[in-house]
Amino acid sequence: MRGKFLFVILIIALFQSCSASAGKNADADTGLHFVREDEYDLPVPGMDGTFSAVVDGNIMIAGGAAIDSCGNEILSDKVFYRKDGKWIEIGKIHQGIAYGESVQTPQGLICLGGKTVNGVSADVFLLQYESGGFSVKELPSIPGVCMFLSATLKNDILYAVGTDADSQTASLFSMNLKNGIWEKMADLPGKPITCSVLSVHFDGVSDMLYLIGGKCGSDLIDENWAYRLDGHKNKWVRMADIPEPIAGASVLSQGYSGLILLGGRASEGNNSKVYVYYPVNDTW
Repeated sequence: MRGKFLFVILIIALFQSCSASAGKNADADTGLHFVREDEYDLPVPGMDGTFSAVVDGNIMIAGGAAIDSCGNEILSDKVFYRKDGKWIEIGKIHQGIAYGESVQTPQGLICLGGKTVNGVSADVFLLQYESGGFSVKELPSIPGVCMFLSATLKNDILYAVGTDADSQTASLFSMNLKNGIWEKMADLPGKPITCSVLSVHFDGVSDMLYLIGGKCGSDLIDENWAYRLDGHKNKWVRMADIPEPIAGASVLSQGYSGLILLGGRASEGNNSKVYVYYPVNDTW
């Protein structure tokens, strides 16, 4: 959202029965309620492609891109923190960067990839803001240089998927934050993909990795596909398609019952719908 940052609390009621309500209207059957908590100006008007997360109970925003009065794109290296109702600039990162991926962790904000004045970056770094002040911790770079990555974290394992700028192959990588070693996992089937959403969901038996929606190919067509990773075979398995193509969405995990897909961009503009995926019977 340009110029404004809308902080929304999503209150989720427990699913009564995932199989009974599968395929029905999401907001009617899942008990989802949206509450507008606050709306305020961004620290830099018109900024897009920022890294952001909630750090120690407050919002942190880093990097991003804006267009100046001459029509030139300006990449920011500034980091802002929302404290006591005001934005404060707490530090800078090593260079201007935008359109990477953000992962919220108990330690701070992990930033992956993005666009710089020198091209696409493979850098990974952790932004922390504690009583001792602001710090930037460099982490091992992701293999393959990617922009518009999708990433998620589970039990100190950082997962990231993106399309390599050279090979045009979409691949999944994982890194154990304890040892800092990246490992390549399964390649994605089909064309290169960007702006998808990656999420880990516990289905009552094991953790499953899901990749949903995105933009595909050089023409960046929005996709309605969805995949889950078969960890035993290290192979992506096609799931039921999303009811409509969506890119850049967000996913919330609802216990054992399902995944909630919201936000992003659909074929006709910004997506205002909420979809729920039920793994038990592979339906939306």
